[in-house]
Amino acid sequence: MRDTLDLEPPMLAGRYALGDVIGKGGMGLVYRAWDTVGQCDVAVKVLHQLAMEDEVNRARFASEAETLAGLDHPGLVALYDASTHDDQPYIAMELIEGETLSRRCRPDPMSPHEVSGVGASLGETLDYVHSRRIVHRDLKPSNVLLSNDGAVKLGDFGVARALDSSERLTGTGLTMGTAGYLSPEQVRGEEIRESSDIYSLGLVLIEALSGRPAFDGEPVAVAVARLHNPPRIDMDIPAGLAGLLTAMTDNDPAQRPDAGEVAGRLREFHDLGDEASGATATELVNLPAPIRTGPESPDIGVPAHPRHRQSPHSAPASSALEALAADFGVSTLLDPPPAQSAPTPVGRHASTSRRRRSIPRTDPYGLPRRAVSGATASGATASGATASGELPHRRELRGRRRRTGRTMLGLAVLTVVVVVSVLVIAKPFGG
Repeated sequence: MRDTLDLEPPMLAGRYALGDVIGKGGMGLVYRAWDTVGQCDVAVKVLHQLAMEDEVNRARFASEAETLAGLDHPGLVALYDASTHDDQPYIAMELIEGETLSRRCRPDPMSPHEVSGVGASLGETLDYVHSRRIVHRDLKPSNVLLSNDGAVKLGDFGVARALDSSERLTGTGLTMGTAGYLSPEQVRGEEIRESSDIYSLGLVLIEALSGRPAFDGEPVAVAVARLHNPPRIDMDIPAGLAGLLTAMTDNDPAQRPDAGEVAGRLREFHDLGDEASGATATELVNLPAPIRTGPESPDIGVPAHPRHRQSPHSAPASSALEALAADFGVSTLLDPPPAQSAPTPVGRHASTSRRRRSIPRTDPYGLPRRAVSGATASGATASGATASGELPHRRELRGRRRRTGRTMLGLAVLTVVVVVSVLVIAKPFGG
């Protein structure tokens, strides 16, 4: 008969009775646990065994506990205890009974009214966090917890960083965060400010409204995509909300609203309730963003360049992208420079009709179809063409065609001669 003591849950630090695993991350596990001292359910986060062997991971784990200890806001997961037991660091936090935003918006997306309420709460929380000079850096739907009582909580400060801190808790050349929710400046390896969290929050809200990520695909592709195209807002949502999301996901950090403004505008929209879906709220048609000029992307019909000029600090972008490429195990993330074309007005929302593009006057080798004026002494132009304007490879192609024609004609003549000879030789025998 099995000893009943074997059925007792494992204890951590002689205080926390560990139960089921309720969460998994890149560095650790989150258990549901019973606090025998506080007599309440808690969530206990511990490091993976492999993660414990890396000093950077241990430092980040300790930094998360230190960050949460200095914050106190109803929109944050509360910290109860943080310590180390038998060389096993752990964090005991408030247990949120509910689900993550990533599960809530799938398979059915949330309504604009619901999303504006969640977004307003997150904006208020970020406004408080930013006021303490801290940037989250990893805002995504799986880090947003929706409790059963309607509260919205922001968690996982594992890669958060104080703005005035010079200490780096990342490996050399690493870009911290989740590829699908990085801001353009994170991808370029530039300085990260509060506006980076605003961009990520905009992507989170777009995903909640659509039920799918704003940028989806392989990590490298989704990380680089935002450098060339803004996220598409193709849901049937009020114009006021679409305009706010457009501003939040602006490629220029200086053009994005701050967290307090985002919270205020979303709260106003949410408080309208049913009126927000009426014709008088914001003239509710899904208005496109202001017309911009720029070359059209051959894939999805939106501008291929960022909506604003790059800042003077974007010079080291190439080296930062190469470092990011190394992290993902690819040779390069740098695209060849796009060809310049005539400005064409392009709206934010891509159209299904394709614009007719002019065909460049170049040959398959990228050379101009017409010769450059100014023949050399040998009769060839500066581009290698003859004085008649014919390029060398085209002259060679015509020569090949002529030789092929002559060969075919010779074979035909030879065949006729052979047939006639056979008939002449065979005629006496036939007589």
